[in-house]
Formats: sequence, structure tokens, C-alpha cells
Amino acid sequence: MARRLVAAWFALCALLAASAGRAHAQSAEDNIAKAIAAYENLEVQAALRTFLQVVSPTSPFPVTEAQRVTAFKYMGAAYASLGQTDSAKTFFQGAILRDPFTDLDPNKFTDRERSVFADAKKVLFRVAARFDRDSIPAGSGRAFVFHSVTSHSGRLQVAVQRTDAQGAPVRLFNGQDIDGVRDISWNGTGVDGQALPEGIYDLIITGESQLAGMAGRQDSVRYALQLRWIHDPLEEELRDFRGDELLAEKASGFAPFGDLMKGLAVAGTAVLAGGIIGNASKVSATLGTGAVVAGLGAGVGLIALVQRSNDRSIPENVTENSRRREARRQINVERAGRNQRRLDAKTILLIPALGAR
Repeated sequence: MARRLVAAWFALCALLAASAGRAHAQSAEDNIAKAIAAYENLEVQAALRTFLQVVSPTSPFPVTEAQRVTAFKYMGAAYASLGQTDSAKTFFQGAILRDPFTDLDPNKFTDRERSVFADAKKVLFRVAARFDRDSIPAGSGRAFVFHSVTSHSGRLQVAVQRTDAQGAPVRLFNGQDIDGVRDISWNGTGVDGQALPEGIYDLIITGESQLAGMAGRQDSVRYALQLRWIHDPLEEELRDFRGDELLAEKASGFAPFGDLMKGLAVAGTAVLAGGIIGNASKVSATLGTGAVVAGLGAGVGLIALVQRSNDRSIPENVTENSRRREARRQINVERAGRNQRRLDAKTILLIPALGAR
């Protein structure tokens, strides 16, 4: 009974904790939605108070990185609308540092707010990448597309290399005066145009600012990508026949002596038959004929012995074994063709790791 009460108590505590966690997460989301609504209704001070509750270190609500970026972005816009430019830039930069793709929708933010945001980006150079999809058909004329970004105008280089540094880096893009989002494509091939082997690769993005006063300011980021090739199951190649799966192609070593024994048997039979069935007057003639037949039988046996000793092959078995081998070879040729077509139609699967490193 006591054990049941203890178990029930722990179960209740776990349920309450899970419920509290969900309530907190929901409360953070609700507070952000509430603050955005206040901002859109021009209740800027009320919006700032709610956003500060969300991002405060003492907030009881768990806040995701995306929620924090949203809060910083709107707080920067709110301070910009109040004419507090320095505070606005601080929060805008906080959003950009966490997500260089941060931008202000002209349909939601004023020209003044967007102007302060543009000024905030000029003193902060960041690069990043974002992935929308994870697979494409190889050889389809399309390529895996991801988005790169620079927070302001700069040089941008994008490359892919195996995490273990084996093989040369594959240069995907190298350009100047890149400002904002730029789509980059890759179809999973190396510098030689051949499909790279499966494994873990680094997507390496490096950039350097080209703005006056920011010359030499650089940033780089790496994303781990798991490269896999997906195709229909391949058919296994049939192995070669084992010796015990084929017909014997040579007679045993005793076979030639068997032929000799058959010839001698014929000879013996001929002599014996001549002696039994012949009458007295014809014994000499019959024995003579038997001797001839016996000689022929023995001769045939000796000839067979010599021939079989020199060549013990069994032609009909050799022919049948050749037919079986050719049939199996043809099956393997057809399977290899089907396998190649499946490989040619393979799909590249890129699985991005969570976040950059």
C-alpha cells in the first residue's frame, strides 16, 4: 500500500512538472504575441514592458532562441520609434548576432525603424546558412539549395569538405559585394564531377566585410552535413559455382583400366564360347576365330586404356557446365545493368546538424 502511494505521488509530481513546463512555454509564446499586438496598436511602452519580461534573466518562462530573436527585433523597432537610436541598435544587433537572417518586413515596420536597423547592420558583420530542404534526385538537373547570408556587403566564400579533411574542398561559391541572402546550390559531386562518398561533411562559410571602416572584419561558420545516397535496393551478384555444384568433367583415374578390363572380358568370353560350342572337327577353326575376337577385344581395351589415360574429359559434362556458367554470367550482367540504372537514379540526402559550430 505504501509503495502504491509513493508511486502515485511521484507520478503526480511528474504530471504537474510537465504541465508547468507546457504552461511556461505557452506563456512565453502568449506574452510575445501580446507584446507584438501592443506594438502594432502603437502601445509601444506596453509592448516594451512585456518584451522585457520575456527576455529578462529572471523570467520564469523558458524562451527559445527564435523567440528571443523576435523579442529583440521588436524591441529594437520600439526603441527606434521612440527616437532612442542607441538602444534600438543594441537590440537589433542582439537579434542579428543570434540570427544573421534577421530582417524587417517593410509591410510591418516603418522606414525610420528600418533605417536604424540598416545602420545597426553596418557595424556588425556576420555570415550564416539556412536549409529549407534535405534531398534532391541526383542527375535531375537540379541541385540541393540552401541560403547563405551576409549581414552587410562583403566577400563570401562557400565550400564543402569532409569533416576528416580527406579530399580537396569543393568550392561552391566565391563572390564579392554580397549583401543579404544568396542562394547556393550543390548536387553532391566533388571537384571531378563525380558523386562524393557518403559521410559527414562540413559546409564552410567565410566572409569579409567590404564596408568602409570595417575592412578586414571577418566571420566564418561551419555546419555539419551528413551526406547519404538513397536508391532502390541493389540485386546481389550470383557467386561462381562451387565444384560440387557442377557435373564431373573428367573420369576417375580407374576408368581407363575399366575399359581395358571390358576388352579382356570380351576376349575371354570369345575364347570360352568357341571352346564350348565348337565340335571336334571344327575346334581348331573355332579356337582360331575366338583367338581373333579375343585379340580384337584385348586390342580395343588397350587402345581405350591409352586414350582415356591421355584424355579423361567427359565432353557432354563439359558442355553442360559451360552452359550453366554462361547462364549465370548473363544473369549477373543483367543484374549489373539494373543496379547501375538504380544508382544513376539515386537521390542525394543531406541531413544538416542542428545549429552551427
